[in-house]
Amino acid sequence: MNKTIQSLTVLILTGSLLLIVLSIPRAGQIPTLFARTAPLSPPAGVLDRLYNTAESKSFLLLKTAASSSLDPSVDDDPFAAVNVAAPLPREFTVTISEHRGSGDRRMPLPKYFAGAECLVYGIGISDSIVFESEMARFCKVVAMDCTSPMEVVGPAAEKAGVAFRPWCVGKEKKLMNIDESRYTKGQSEDRVYEFYGLLEIMGKLGHEELTVLKFDIEGFEWSLFEEEILMMDSVRLPAVLVFELHAEGSNGLYVSPELVEGRDGLAVNQLFLKLWGLGYRTVSKNVNRGDPKCADFVLIRNHISASIE
Repeated sequence: MNKTIQSLTVLILTGSLLLIVLSIPRAGQIPTLFARTAPLSPPAGVLDRLYNTAESKSFLLLKTAASSSLDPSVDDDPFAAVNVAAPLPREFTVTISEHRGSGDRRMPLPKYFAGAECLVYGIGISDSIVFESEMARFCKVVAMDCTSPMEVVGPAAEKAGVAFRPWCVGKEKKLMNIDESRYTKGQSEDRVYEFYGLLEIMGKLGHEELTVLKFDIEGFEWSLFEEEILMMDSVRLPAVLVFELHAEGSNGLYVSPELVEGRDGLAVNQLFLKLWGLGYRTVSKNVNRGDPKCADFVLIRNHISASIE
């Protein structure tokens, strides 16, 4: 009887070990979410079911939430219906930590992006280029902010190999009085603040496409989405979007209430549903520790394919 029990135990442990091994992607494989034409092997098949299940659940929740106002209490957490739809394994990501309560951003590794050249725009950097400096290890990076303290950001950007431009993205006539912004306090009254549209900037710099578009622009992201990103030709859409999104009720010390008025949970869900329609899937989501009406997201377009050497 003891020998039979021992044999059964060995068989169960062997089977469990086999399942664990089959669940780990081997070198040279990537999730089929990003390589739809790749041949399916047992590990890839396991991953495929994982991604398809995550996509289906995320889409159904988002679609339902975006079609009705639901319970008014949903605005206690305006980001509740936005879930990670592309749970990338850690070996395919790089984690970048920043300050101001944003938490860790899990970025897909640039070497898995489509195309040979990797180009990153970092918009609204204030006095920090942590993200941009990290991405400069992999890509060409341009950081922009017309309110940045140039005596701080300039040398730091040069040291990190990041190109810096003292520009803000947006249409100046729609912005609040720049002199009232907390980011410009103490700066010279003679300083000129330059504003350009995203496509205008790409034209000035001679860029046709972007790999990563990162923006942290304190409420102005809504107009950037509605007036530029959602209106772009699909072939020019960035492969990856990294952004901070502010909903109604965000901290007024950083975000003008006028910019986020009416940007409730329903508006958030409708925005993400439109992004879903453009092929974007959420890779990372972090609700700000100090402001629950603000969250950081990383989205990647699901048509991207690449082979891992």
